[in-house]
Amino acid sequence: MVKRILLLFTSVLISLLVTGCQVQPMHMYKHIPINADSDSEVRKQIEILCDYQYVRLRDEDEHTLLAFNQRKGASLKFRIQYSKDEFSIDYLDSSGYRYNGETIHPRYNWIVDYIAKGLNDRFGIK
Repeated sequence: MVKRILLLFTSVLISLLVTGCQVQPMHMYKHIPINADSDSEVRKQIEILCDYQYVRLRDEDEHTLLAFNQRKGASLKFRIQYSKDEFSIDYLDSSGYRYNGETIHPRYNWIVDYIAKGLNDRFGIK
């Protein structure tokens, strides 16, 4: 009985690991409306959210940030455009994320979903 339970548990764990590493459709965030008091308030929230996901930021222009993540041999680059009224997150480049034009490794979606959800939770139009 214990062997059966252990075997079942092992097979479930292996199936979760295998499916968790497969590519997924890429999540896109274009012109998502928000309601913040200022652009600087949105930028500060983006900095906090990106820091938690080990994403480094670099200014591209006044309302655009380039975001970089390197982890376990994989690298990722995306753009975050923001204002007090809306934000967008655009994929730029990656290595090790198996991007093929439509699908990408789930880690990319995890990062951008976390940033988008954080902005919506803080500034989203209710």
